[in-house]
Amino acid sequence: MGESSRVPEETRMSARCHAAVARLGRLALTGAELSALLNEAARIAADTLDVEFCKILELLPARESLLLRAGVGWKEGLVGRAIVPASSESDAGRALLRQEPVVVENLRDEPRFRQSSLLLDHGVTSGASVVISGAEPFGVIGVHTSRPRSFSKSELVFLEAIAEVLSHAIQLQHTHEAVRQSGERFRHAFETAPIGMTLAGPDHRLVLANRVACELFGYAEGELTGLTIEQITHPEDVPRVVELTEKLFRGEVPYFQILKRALTKRGDTIWVQLTVTVARDGEGNPPYAIGMIEDLTGQRERRRDLQLARHTISNAQEATCWADASGRFTDANDAAVKLLGFFRRELLSLTAPDVDLTITPEAWPEAWIEIKRRGCLARESFLRALDGRTFPIDLTVSHMESVLSWCAPSPGTSLRIVKSFLRSDRSRPGQRQ
Repeated sequence: MGESSRVPEETRMSARCHAAVARLGRLALTGAELSALLNEAARIAADTLDVEFCKILELLPARESLLLRAGVGWKEGLVGRAIVPASSESDAGRALLRQEPVVVENLRDEPRFRQSSLLLDHGVTSGASVVISGAEPFGVIGVHTSRPRSFSKSELVFLEAIAEVLSHAIQLQHTHEAVRQSGERFRHAFETAPIGMTLAGPDHRLVLANRVACELFGYAEGELTGLTIEQITHPEDVPRVVELTEKLFRGEVPYFQILKRALTKRGDTIWVQLTVTVARDGEGNPPYAIGMIEDLTGQRERRRDLQLARHTISNAQEATCWADASGRFTDANDAAVKLLGFFRRELLSLTAPDVDLTITPEAWPEAWIEIKRRGCLARESFLRALDGRTFPIDLTVSHMESVLSWCAPSPGTSLRIVKSFLRSDRSRPGQRQ
């Protein structure tokens, strides 16, 4: 049971990481100023991994020390001023020298390097650092916490993905002209992006599409090139997309972002969020439009399904209410409020054992776990209304989402409980939650 309970959390964590990397990638693609990009990367890393501190260190020209270029959680005045040794005497220096992640579970017991004053002054206990690489390493991104903790492989992969986005963004900003003219370096950044990317000329014809974009549209690698933007866009959305693309090429807007419908090779309609900017030549002409595509189809389908389910149940004649893992009611329709005789706010202050006479508060956690394990459970029970009346019921429990849905047609008849766990493994990488 412990293993099964970890799987949904690991899946949700993976989805959050993909969404965070995609969010940072969008910002990088719009050409955000480097300091703003680094600060946002530090905030995203700290929030996603639930740590108090994040540092982004830049390797100084002498290559002997690292400057705290951006970060969150540090004392005022340290960002832009604090210096860390770029040697194996620090966790960041060790990561930089070895070109591999360095994880510290307990700084005070760490024998590999000396305790950094920056970390000690903030009560840091645990942390992880990875290199922001490139043709020349930019520096290190690290996350730290005052709480003892370990960092999983997937968390390190996420941190490395953030570093990879920063690496590409820094290279593009520092050597934008050289990168644009160097097909090999640009192609590497383009093809290794974690979301769909395309390159289109002024005639709106695609000249390049990365692997993620090909998979999203259902084409083999190379098949997307030669198609126009209009051919992979839903007909009803073509006018708006064309209008914005033309404004982009004329230089009227630096970039645009739009939620639109796209067409796959099979003719299916998918929802995507499209962000487009331009790559200009030395004379300022915009020869190519760079598009970044995030698939939102699954997210919209889940929202639609949830809205439909809510509408159906809310307007049902059956009394229906929802309870969470603690047993507390989180919602109830009008039929449930009328059946049990409580005001809605009164009912939402109660727990399932308060109205189910066959289960005690002490037995609820075990019952919840058993329902989750078995997937379906049936038993006889009694409900108690506000006026003390009890209703005999046949109880059916099904495993589907993180709430319990109680449905009763009328007193003395059957009651069904539907328990569901929304599976986030339906989420696609890069998808907002």
